[in-house]
Amino acid sequence: MKEKINCETARNFSVEKALEKLGHFPKRTAEKEAWFLSPFRSETQASFKISRTKNRWYDHGEGVGGNVIDLVCLILKCSIGEALEFLSDGIAK
Repeated sequence: MKEKINCETARNFSVEKALEKLGHFPKRTAEKEAWFLSPFRSETQASFKISRTKNRWYDHGEGVGGNVIDLVCLILKCSIGEALEFLSDGIAK
């Protein structure tokens, strides 16, 4: 049986690794941040930023951001419980 995780534990999981698991890869990287094409719309200029130091994301085109749980819920259109299950399945911190 798979071990269940709570929200506090899941928030420490890497936003960048979650995006990669979902098939999104950075277009530009630096030590403290990574820029992606938005997973929410079609675009040619990367406007979706991951802060590697804060482990948070922000979509400059939409004006929204959050933690890894928020991101998984939005991309997969799922509940928090389903997002926790997704994150517990093979995402390393």
